[in-house]
Amino acid sequence: MRLGMISRMRERRKHSKNTWRGIALALLLGFITTIVLAQLIALFGSIDGCSIPDQPPEYGANHAPKYMGDIVPPLRIVEWQAMVENPKGYMYDYLNIGRDIVDYSYGEQFAVWDRAVHGDIPPAAYITRCFVGLPFRCMYYDNFSVANGGKGYTLTYFGLMKERAGFRAGLRSPGPTSFWNERRIPLAPMWSGLIANSVFFGLCWYLPGTIHRQIRHRRLMRQDLCLTCGYAVEDLEVCPECGSVSQHRVENLET
Repeated sequence: MRLGMISRMRERRKHSKNTWRGIALALLLGFITTIVLAQLIALFGSIDGCSIPDQPPEYGANHAPKYMGDIVPPLRIVEWQAMVENPKGYMYDYLNIGRDIVDYSYGEQFAVWDRAVHGDIPPAAYITRCFVGLPFRCMYYDNFSVANGGKGYTLTYFGLMKERAGFRAGLRSPGPTSFWNERRIPLAPMWSGLIANSVFFGLCWYLPGTIHRQIRHRRLMRQDLCLTCGYAVEDLEVCPECGSVSQHRVENLET
């Protein structure tokens, strides 16, 4: 009896360890799924045509870039944009449900940069932030533009913006310019969305496997087979094939 109790305790510890291992693996797969889906949305979602829907301004204002500091004029307006359905019906239009675009406009509108008048800071600068992810936004990247001065210092300032942005600017997308223009690989995380999406997709990976194991266990128990290896155990306490404690025997002793 004591030997059987020790075997059952060992079997429970093994089962608990396998359960936690399965949860950890499911969360890892959920995290990978979250990242891959965000990249697919960023790279293949349509960027053709935008409309400005009725969206609370706090959505974009709460995520306003602050890393530019004193090298941009004061923030003028925040506009949230939604993608317009492409009448051509491209397949990648369906990925737009996982994309939000917010435009941040700094300084004057339609201004031309005259360095003799405005100095080293342009009269207008723009940051377009693209949020991606499903079911929650979990990553983003920034694109930049400045008031054109037609001079070399415009490009120098543009490079300074990208340097300040760092990983927030993402990585340049592969492929020909005709399709990949303005598409970038996001690197900046939104931690709340990243965690929520990882848990969501982790459950999507974990639950089907759990349900399948429960169905398999019930089928093996009805046939008096070992739940581990499928060997016929009938009323034996320990499977003679793999050494696992028979679940039939455990339940009988516990009741």
